[in-house]
Amino acid sequence: MDYFTYATIVDDFLRLKKAVNLMDDSFFDFIDEHETKKQKVILEKKRLIQQLKMDTAFKLLTKLEANIKQDYNNAIIQKKNQLKKSKRNMLMVQSVECFG
Repeated sequence: MDYFTYATIVDDFLRLKKAVNLMDDSFFDFIDEHETKKQKVILEKKRLIQQLKMDTAFKLLTKLEANIKQDYNNAIIQKKNQLKKSKRNMLMVQSVECFG
């Protein structure tokens, strides 16, 4: 079972984005300027969401790369099996012709 599907990666992003948006201002105690605190909190939340977007894009691209590699490997294995079968059939035909 594939736990890291494209849908689960996007769902994780949406869940985290919602959590960031719902974060109370008290989570941002490191911002101490009271008159601009609300604006800075909004900017910090946007920065966090942007980082989440980049992380999600990286995960999606990594998943895509893994799928492409797996498809390529499967195609190579399938082609090797076809070649082995063709070679075996060719050798059988030759042996029948020689001994037949």
